[in-house]
Amino acid sequence: MDETYPTPPPLCGSDALLLDFDGTLVELAPRPDAIAVDPALPGLLGALAAQLGGALAVISGRPLAELQHWLGAELTLIGVHGAEANLPLPGAREIAPLPAAVGEALEPLCRRHPGVWLEPKRYALGVHYRESPGAEEDVLQACATVAQDYGLERLCGKCIVELRHADIHKGAALQRLLQHPRYAGRRPLMLGDDRTDEDAFVAAQDAGGCGVKVGGGASQARCRLASVADVHAWLRAQAEQLDAGESP
Repeated sequence: MDETYPTPPPLCGSDALLLDFDGTLVELAPRPDAIAVDPALPGLLGALAAQLGGALAVISGRPLAELQHWLGAELTLIGVHGAEANLPLPGAREIAPLPAAVGEALEPLCRRHPGVWLEPKRYALGVHYRESPGAEEDVLQACATVAQDYGLERLCGKCIVELRHADIHKGAALQRLLQHPRYAGRRPLMLGDDRTDEDAFVAAQDAGGCGVKVGGGASQARCRLASVADVHAWLRAQAEQLDAGESP
């Protein structure tokens, strides 16, 4: 753990807890359907949500249906970086799906590199190259070209490039969430591991809360946890502390 980054502050009952999924609550896997979810995780999150008056949400790049599959439908779930949610969010607008031509333009890239594959998310497109790391330069260049051609944003994560509309990001989703009566007026704590979480870290900190980076690497988050295992340990400790009625 880098000593310049403190661990996150203890939760109190008036906080809002916001969590990324892959790399934060579950370990990264070669493909999205190959993850292993701790069987105790949905129950732990449900208990924390109850202790926080419902003010807990998972904000992920995954489609909403996948989050519901892994975590159930009781939690607040926000998918595709804010394009989908199972809770009506203030200020949400209708979002146009990405045109099929975006994926079609990247098919030659996939043919050149068999380990590169596309993940359509209706409102975004993930270009994965974890199984073909040597293709990174070609992936980045091809995605930059397609992003420019279709007026999209290219966001580079851990062996993935996301193509999406520029105004769809976790920071905007967090800001809308904090306008909902369940979350309004609370101190937001946002945990995430990747570049796609940086906008949400900034939004949480601008709202008087804290961003928590999971793992190494540069970040605008003010706090840090070293690993997914550390996230789970911290979550369990917060649930125990809240259950005991302790205040920070």
